[in-house]
Parts: sequence; C-alpha cells; structure tokens
Amino acid sequence: MKKIIIQKATIICISIGALMISFVGPCNFNLSKCLGGNSILVTRTLFHFSLSLLIVSPFLFFIRDEIFRKWFRFALIWFGIAIVLIAISPESHAGIFAMMNPTKESVSILFASLFIPTTLLKLFLDSKKTS
Repeated sequence: MKKIIIQKATIICISIGALMISFVGPCNFNLSKCLGGNSILVTRTLFHFSLSLLIVSPFLFFIRDEIFRKWFRFALIWFGIAIVLIAISPESHAGIFAMMNPTKESVSILFASLFIPTTLLKLFLDSKKTS
C-alpha cells in the first residue's frame, strides 16, 4: 500500500516538474507558447500531457490500489499510442484542406484532452465494478 501511495505522489511530482521545466525553459514564461505554436513541438506535447495528467492525479488518491494498477496500465498504453500517432502526424498543413488534416499539435491536444474524460470514466466504472 505504501508503494502505491509513493507511485501516486510521483506521478504528481513528475507532472508538476515537467510543467515547470517546460514553462521556465523552452516557453520562456509564455503560457501561449507552451499551449500552441510550431516552435517547440516536443515541449508542447509534453506540456499538454503533463497538464492532463496533473488534472487527473487528485482522483487517483481516492481509488483502491488494484484500480490504480489497472489505470496505470491503461495510461501507459494511451500515452504509447498517442506518441506513435503524434510522431507519424505531419508538422503542418497548408492549402484548402488544411482543416481536415491533423497536425502534430492537433493530435497532441486531442489525445491530451480525451485522456481526462476517458480516465475519469474508467476510474468511475472500475470503482463501480469492484464495489
């Protein structure tokens, strides 16, 4: 049990650390630069996922250990798939069909945004199953 609490706290610390390093370093204290733009692709993606993980983290302290383990496996798979899809997405699009084609930025924002409701739904459903 103590090990799981340390893992949950580590997730929060890593999320906060990644956000702070991104904000202070490559973003130069400019939040809009961290949230969008093509100048710092990797940092921006890290910022999106760290922010979504930080939003979900407080809920992790209210679930049982076996549900946390299931969620952790889910999160690793989710981030793995997201990294692959972000990597194969083009950096930018131009032309008449630019709105229909995903870019690295849009895929990053989409996966980070979908992670929050998907995680909360998974935690809720898993909690209901075990109770």
